[in-house]
Amino acid sequence: ARALLLSTWLLTLGLSFPNWPPLRESVPVLDPESETTLLVRAGHEEASSTLIQQLRERLASTEDRERQLRLRLALGLQEARRGRYSASSEQFAAVLAQRPDDIVAVVGTANNAYYLSRFDEALAGYQRARVLAPARGEIPYNMAQVYFKKLFVPEAGQALEDARVLGFDPSGGRDPAPGAAPFSAAVYLGLQRAALRASARSEAGQYQPLAWLAGW
Repeated sequence: ARALLLSTWLLTLGLSFPNWPPLRESVPVLDPESETTLLVRAGHEEASSTLIQQLRERLASTEDRERQLRLRLALGLQEARRGRYSASSEQFAAVLAQRPDDIVAVVGTANNAYYLSRFDEALAGYQRARVLAPARGEIPYNMAQVYFKKLFVPEAGQALEDARVLGFDPSGGRDPAPGAAPFSAAVYLGLQRAALRASARSEAGQYQPLAWLAGW
C-alpha cells in the first residue's frame, strides 16, 4: 500500500512538472486555433480558401526558416487540391531550394507534373522519392498511375503490387465497379511527424503552465 501511494504521488508530481517536453507539446495539438492544428488540416482536408488565407497570413508574418518551410509545404498541398498545380509547385520549389530531400515536396512536385500531363517528369520525381523513402507505399502507387497513362501495363501492375506489399492499398482489395475508373488520383503526402512535433514544440511557450497540465 505504501509503495502504491508513493508511486501515485511521484507520477502525479511528474505529470504536473511544467518543463516536461511531452506535457508542453500536448497543448498545441489539442488547440483548434494553433498553427500545428492548421498544418494537420492543410495536409488532409480538401482545399479551403479560409485555410489558404490563414496559411498565407502566417507565412507573411514570420522570418523563422523552419516555420516558413512547414507553412510552404501546407500551402503547396492546399493549392494542389485547389487545382492550382503551378502555384503549388512554386511553394514546393521554395522548400526544395533549402531542403532538397524533403519527401513531401518531392512527391508533391511529381504529383503536380502528373496532373499537368508531364509524365516523364513525374516518373523521375517518383523514382527519386522512392530512393528517399523506400517504405512509403504511396510512391509506387503514384508511379502506377504514370505507367498506366504511358500504357506500360506490366510496370504499372508491379508498382501496384509493391504498394500493397508496403501496406498501401486504397482499394482494399476490392475489384472496381464495371465502367468505373480502376485507379484513383495521385496521392499527396501530409506533413511528416517530425515537422508537426517541431511545430508543437515551437508553439508550446505561448501557453501558461496550468494550460499544459489541462492539456495533458
